[in-house]
Amino acid sequence: RYQLPGFGTQTTAVGAGGYASPAPGDKALVEEYDGSSWSEVNNIPTAQRGSASFGSLTAGVIAGGVGATANLTTSYEYDGTNWTSGGALPTGTDRTEGAGCGVLTAGLIASGDTRVSFEYDGTNWTNGGTTSSDHDGGADTGIQTSAVIFGGFLSPGSGQQNSTESYDGTS
Repeated sequence: RYQLPGFGTQTTAVGAGGYASPAPGDKALVEEYDGSSWSEVNNIPTAQRGSASFGSLTAGVIAGGVGATANLTTSYEYDGTNWTSGGALPTGTDRTEGAGCGVLTAGLIASGDTRVSFEYDGTNWTNGGTTSSDHDGGADTGIQTSAVIFGGFLSPGSGQQNSTESYDGTS
């Protein structure tokens, strides 16, 4: 599988969804990693790929991405056993291939197919700052008020991104 979001630590990680080949299609499969092996756990409610993610094994979030027929504005929270619906991303947004960081009550999704970032408080998503360039499929690390986004592709398909941007919770 590829384009699957993940969150957690080296000994308590989660991988959810993704796209599989040679049996193509978006997946709802979820596995947990304990530092040495993977085990299958409860599936996410919607098969998807290209979602952003952040959090820990017992308080993780996946949001946005692509479903079977459309781009998604949904988010799901994981408590270590079950998935529940989280807040919906702002409407009219194309949130695929975004990068996430932070924790359940202070998460951030930056860039992706748009330059807009979104902040999550554990209930609601709000618009955050805007990146100065595209980072489609890039990586994000840090916390909501001190994050770095880097790498990815320039949208639409105009080459690889080699810049790094910092986010302070506002811009």
